[in-house]
Parts: sequence; structure tokens; C-alpha cells
Amino acid sequence: MNADWLGIIGLSAGLSSLTVVLEEGQRENWFDSRMIFWLSIVAVLGIAVLIAAQFAARRPVVRLTLLANRSYASVIFIVFVVGAGLYCVSYLVPQFLAGIAGYNAEQSGGIMLLVGLPAFLVMPILPRMLARVDARLMVIAGLLFFAGSCMLDIDLTAQSVGHDFYGSQLLRGVGQMLAMMPLNQASMNAVSREEAGDAAGLYNMARNLGGSVGLALLGIYIDRRNAFHDAVIRDSVTANSIVGQDHLAATSAGFLAQHGDRAFAHMQALGQLAGEIQQQAAVITFSETFHVLGIALLLCIPIALLLRKPKPGAAAPSQSGGH
Repeated sequence: MNADWLGIIGLSAGLSSLTVVLEEGQRENWFDSRMIFWLSIVAVLGIAVLIAAQFAARRPVVRLTLLANRSYASVIFIVFVVGAGLYCVSYLVPQFLAGIAGYNAEQSGGIMLLVGLPAFLVMPILPRMLARVDARLMVIAGLLFFAGSCMLDIDLTAQSVGHDFYGSQLLRGVGQMLAMMPLNQASMNAVSREEAGDAAGLYNMARNLGGSVGLALLGIYIDRRNAFHDAVIRDSVTANSIVGQDHLAATSAGFLAQHGDRAFAHMQALGQLAGEIQQQAAVITFSETFHVLGIALLLCIPIALLLRKPKPGAAAPSQSGGH
């Protein structure tokens, strides 16, 4: 048995512990929690063991030395960020539709399905595009489409519903197709034939790890920004706010007309106002999050220029297969 057991143990312990730390750290108040503290130590030790295995094993389970290749490292970085973007958007849109628009799972699923529609249009011509167009240009176009789809969602309101996501979802589907397929090709072009198997494994791990880390960081960002916006809105709706008092008085009068109990009507009005504040804080946070994701994707564009240009003969098989 020549398996890299040291690397397997380090990979399993390090990445699984790191994922739990990132996902639960905010909820558990970080290192005030003994669980987070010990899992952080396990994560550091696991990653250290994985790195040590690079030198101890004849064939490491994950060949991190491939990252010394600048072109391949560029692919891995972009795939990591795009993977984070894919997972984060797949979380954000249903959460908005369920929490703000009041959609059920079936209705939200219908909106999410729109991302797959461009695949039916792009997939038949994608092999020809890969054969004729520089992969770097396709990756940059894909990143621009994906980032643009995020920017379309930065002006959300409490009245936004499913059809407000039609354009961004379709644009996002095009961006994913244009970015991911050329990145896969670029990863293979960047390494030798003997390294292709290890490169493919690291490529898939980077995409999935990007999704896990992205979702973990997304949860932290949403929790903190939501609390910040909630506090800011509450501070603006104080006893000294004429607009706030007028709104509260009007709402209280509506409830008073229903049952005639003034104290209960006031309590209902306060409860409704608190709910409206939470809703507005959430909407602002969702819009900000889409903005941050869009910027992160745009920052990957200069890195895409480092991808290795395919050799002239590399596309020949695809072209011949098309005739």
C-alpha cells in the first residue's frame, strides 16, 4: 500500500476542521468557544501535516508543488473565487426570495433553474469557440458576465420578486459557461501530460473548497452587516424622528380601529415597525453582498491574463471532430 496516508489524514482533518471553524465561528463567538479553539488547532496541524506529506510521500494525495507553475496557479485561484461565487449566489437568491419575497421552495427553484437555460444555447457552440477563441478572452468574458449579473442585483428593494432576477440569472448562466469550460482547458494546458491527473484533482478540490470557504465567509459577512444596518436604522427611527413617529402613529391608529384597545394597538405597531426595520436591514445587506461578489470576480480579470495561451495545434482535435 503506497497511498499517501499522511496526506490523506492531514487533508481530511485540516479542511473539515477549517470549514467548521469558518461556518460556526461567528455563531460561537470565535475563540471564546472551546470547540472553535480546538478545531482551529486541528485545522492548522492538519494543513501542516498535508504540507509535510509533500516531501515525505512518493506520490502525494494532493500535489501542491503544481502551484509553483504560475499559469496553473492562476487557474486555481480563479476557480476558487468562481466556485465561491457560484455557491454564494446559489445561497443568496433563494434566501432573498424566501425571506423577503415570501416564495416557497418550488417558486424559488423555478427562478434558480433560469441559470441552466443558457447552457442549452452555449453548449453546442462551446467546443468550436474553445477551438477558435483564446481561452483567456473567454475566461475574461465569463468573469465580466458573472460580475455583471451580480451588479444587476445590487438595487434590490423589499418589493423585489422573482422576475427581478430574470436578467441576472440568465446573464449568470452565460458567465458560468464561458468561464468554467475554458478554465478547465487552461488547467490542462498549463501542466504536462503526466501531471494531468493530479492537476484535475487539485482543480476540483479548489472549486469545492472555494464554495465551502465562500459560504462560510458569506455567513460571517451577512451576520455582521445585517446587525450593523439594523442598528443604524433603529438609531434613525427614534423618539426624536418626526417621520418615525408619524409612521408609528398611523400604524397604531389602523390597529386601534380594528379592536379598540389603544395599548395593544401601540404594541402591535411597535412590533410591525421592528419587523420592517429587520426587513430593510436584510435587503440592504443582500444588495451589498452581491456588490462585494461582483467586485471579487472583477478582481480576477487581471489574473486571467496569466493563463497560458493554448498551443496552435492543441485545438486541432476539436476542429476535426466538428467536420
